[in-house]
Amino acid sequence: MKFPYIILIFLLLITFPSQSLLAQGSDGNYLLIYSIPHAYPDSGWIDSRALYVKENLDNLFFYIEFYGSMPTTSRDWRRQVSILIDSDRDPATGQRYKEIGVDYLIHAFVTGDNSISQAYLLRWDEEAGDFQNVKDLRSTSILRPDTNYVEIKVGKLDVNYNSRGMKFYVVTTGEWGHWGAPWIDEFSYVMNSNSRHIKVDGRADDWGEITPVKTISQPSDNPREFLTSRIYIANDEEYIYIRLDTLERPKTTIDYGGIFRYLYFFIDLDNNDDTGDREYSGAELYVEAEFHSNPTKLNNASYYIYGGESSEWYREWHLISRSNDSSDFNDVFELKIPLTYLKIEPQQKISIFIPWGFVQILRRDVPEENALSYPPMISTESLTTQIQSTSTTESKITSSTTETVSTLACQVIGLEIKPSRVKIGEEAIISVSVRNTGSTLSPCSVELRINGNITSTYKQVIDPGQSRRIYFSFIPEREGIYHINVNGLTGSLEVVKEAEKLEFPSINLAFILMIIVVILALSMLLLSLYRRRKPLPPPPP
Repeated sequence: MKFPYIILIFLLLITFPSQSLLAQGSDGNYLLIYSIPHAYPDSGWIDSRALYVKENLDNLFFYIEFYGSMPTTSRDWRRQVSILIDSDRDPATGQRYKEIGVDYLIHAFVTGDNSISQAYLLRWDEEAGDFQNVKDLRSTSILRPDTNYVEIKVGKLDVNYNSRGMKFYVVTTGEWGHWGAPWIDEFSYVMNSNSRHIKVDGRADDWGEITPVKTISQPSDNPREFLTSRIYIANDEEYIYIRLDTLERPKTTIDYGGIFRYLYFFIDLDNNDDTGDREYSGAELYVEAEFHSNPTKLNNASYYIYGGESSEWYREWHLISRSNDSSDFNDVFELKIPLTYLKIEPQQKISIFIPWGFVQILRRDVPEENALSYPPMISTESLTTQIQSTSTTESKITSSTTETVSTLACQVIGLEIKPSRVKIGEEAIISVSVRNTGSTLSPCSVELRINGNITSTYKQVIDPGQSRRIYFSFIPEREGIYHINVNGLTGSLEVVKEAEKLEFPSINLAFILMIIVVILALSMLLLSLYRRRKPLPPPPP
């Protein structure tokens, strides 16, 4: 009997496509949570642009948009996303980060050539004082270098998500730096071969006609200021000077986020690979230089002396000193090393080994201050006065108590208030559908008013012909009838003081019919199997 099999196949066909779309960003239900100012306009792939969140019955979805796709030529380009979640909204639990306690951490990582692609969930372990790996999220994430976004799906139960919502930060980094095989071979310098006093100010005008000790061939990928072109060395009676040039002048300050540059190199003072740290070409001196482009420029240099083999770095290498006036950058990067750390002869030859290239990172904290909430929470503590709410734009967070400027291309329909009756302290979800009816990309504004007061305003950029569902969360603190207005669409919410018989959401008729069909199909399938197994009657005598 084939009828039950046909029904089962039909049910699989109608249910499978709806599930497969959940991990995609194309179903139009994302809520814009935060628009991020452009910190680094020269290269889009390393700078995050906007953060979106959506949910279904079982999962949360995070969609982090960047200003461009990654270069796909090398694994040396890397993009990372970390989502720091305070699921119980209690700063006293979890790892403290700014004003929240991080209970769960989502970390995603992808390289330019897609040779490494990872996403996983970690939970804070109070006893261990560290995060423990909980779940691999790679199969439920989209991590492709040729796209301008990262999308991550995580189960609500996995992060202990409940009706109170969560507070969270997102940290994004774009990174350029060589790993694996050394990109610079070990090179040598003979003391006093370039005798010159250099003022460490990040400028090349006092280097004269000194030739570089290393010229580096680089690809043409942006950003060009991340690509090293030449290395120079000189010395006087007090210092060795090292200069590093890039293909383009580095930015010394940026408005948002920070660019962090790290240069690590090891110096073999006796030019003997069998003495000192043999893992790094027999080095006896290790120098780490940091150059930070923040709203204010910062430099730092650390000097270490080799102390002998050990399984722990701090026992193997001993810190001599740190300095914030031994390095600088403007047109070029400069660093000086006191000769008192080297103890070498005037014409002695030294070897320099740079194992990891010039590592450079653009880091963005989203937002830089005051954690985000999802869903956006609305308080009725002062509804007797006009409530100020925050909305995000591409340049900064602004406070809004004015009328929404409507866009003719944006159509707002389908106001829903679920449930329409709640108790004090219970949550109601207010939502509308917004459609861009124009022919160009349009920013659509949606404004929620409760009892005539503006409580929240959101802007969502929508493609032509596309729709988005916008959600607001409202938790009343007093009983009564609340008048709801979203861009002219009106409705009401009844709030009761004591426990009353509340209306329950209507059961979807299609869902009931599907269950009935499944039960009938399974019954007929079992009946078919039973008839096949029933033995034939004996032949007549």
